[in-house]
Amino acid sequence: MRLFVLLLFGIHLTFAGKHSLKYFYLSVSGDDDEFTTVGLVDDRQFIYFDINTRKALPKAEWIMRQNQEADYLDRQTALMIHEHNWIKKHVWIKSAGVHTYQLIYGCEWNDRTGETNGFRQYGYDGEDFLFLDLKTEKWISSMEEGFNTQERCNNETVRLEYWKYYLKIECIEILKEFLQLEKSSLEKTGCEGRYASS
Repeated sequence: MRLFVLLLFGIHLTFAGKHSLKYFYLSVSGDDDEFTTVGLVDDRQFIYFDINTRKALPKAEWIMRQNQEADYLDRQTALMIHEHNWIKKHVWIKSAGVHTYQLIYGCEWNDRTGETNGFRQYGYDGEDFLFLDLKTEKWISSMEEGFNTQERCNNETVRLEYWKYYLKIECIEILKEFLQLEKSSLEKTGCEGRYASS
C-alpha cells in the first residue's frame, strides 16, 4: 500500500506545476548548409529533425503511442523542410560567409494557477534579433539591423494574428495533449516512480 501511495505521489510531482513546450531551430550558412530542430516537453526531448535525414524523428516513446501522432510527425517534417527552404531563400541569400540563425518558440502553462505564456524569438550569430511581445502584440528588435524586419512583420497582420493565436491557444492545447500522452505512457510502462525521482 505504501509503495502504491508513493507511486501516485510520484505521478503528481511529475505532472504538477509549470510545464513547457519548446522548439529550437538552428541553421548555419555556408557550404555545409546545416539545419536542425529539437522539440522539448518540460525540457525533455521528444522530437528531432535535421536536413540530412529530412524527417522528424520521435525521441520519446509516447509521441508514437497513437496514430494521430504519426500525422503530427509528418506535419512537422513538412514544416521544417519549408522553414529550411525559407531561410535559404530569404536569410542566407543576403549573407556572405558562415553565420547562424536561431529560432525558439513555444509556450508555458502552470496547471496550478492556469497562467500561460507564449514566446517566439529569433537570433542571428548568437545575438537577439527579433521577438514577439504578446503584451503589446508587436514584433520588437533590439538591434538596428532588425528594425526593417520589425516594421515589415508588424505590417503583416495576418501572420501576427496567427502567431498570437498559436502561442496563446493552440500551443497550450498541444502541450496539454502531449502531457497526457506522456503520463499515459508512463502509467502503462510502470515507470512513474522512477521517472519522478530522476
